[in-house]
Amino acid sequence: MRAQQEEVDLLHPPHDFDTWLHSFIHLRLRGEGTVASGTVINRLTVLSRLYNLLRDEGLIASNPVRETPRPQRASESRGDMLSREEITRLHQQVTDPTLKAALLLIDRLAFDTRELRELTWEGVHLGLGTLVRGRTVARIPAEVEQALRVLQRQAGGELHAQGPVFSYTDATLRPALFRACHAANVPYSPPSRLRLAGLRDYGERLSRQDAGFLGEPAFEHAKRVAGALQVEDQPKRAQRHARAKNT
Repeated sequence: MRAQQEEVDLLHPPHDFDTWLHSFIHLRLRGEGTVASGTVINRLTVLSRLYNLLRDEGLIASNPVRETPRPQRASESRGDMLSREEITRLHQQVTDPTLKAALLLIDRLAFDTRELRELTWEGVHLGLGTLVRGRTVARIPAEVEQALRVLQRQAGGELHAQGPVFSYTDATLRPALFRACHAANVPYSPPSRLRLAGLRDYGERLSRQDAGFLGEPAFEHAKRVAGALQVEDQPKRAQRHARAKNT
């Protein structure tokens, strides 16, 4: 309704769409004042999913709010992030080459689950050390390249591998990750949190294109959010998990 009143074409957003969007998405629908950060995130999430559906139907070329900076939830400042030591142990524990490659892409190149599903062998150029992710081209770190070469050989080799690199869905990736975390004796961390941990540890070594961001402001915001997340010390984490098991 707001867009209709102000004659903003949501199918063809103007160049200052982010500014327009943030001018009212923080406001209460009724009454004065602003809403909580969680409400803003939920509104942006719903809008982003709508744009994804429109993109999948071929009505738009890209999702204009995919990189719109989200505010940080109050809960995200809690120390529930895995440490680099724990993430390393998780990678070492994983024996399935498909899961290993997926986790390395999340950790080293900040892939999200949608990008994993959309990555194709046609967009992976191991000889050049690059891959196409969305609308950017990323340089492939050596560890990721090694993992992808294993999958490429399984898919028929460089000349014959084609189609999606991964067959994961959210319904299959998360249980596989949960089992890997359990085997590595680390708390379960969903893909989105592992992505933030990767940005926390490797963000300064990546360009925005490597990390899949079209705009520098969104990339810098994501690194700031990731850098602000703290790792909980082990005694406190053990106490918290013990309380959770007893409830």
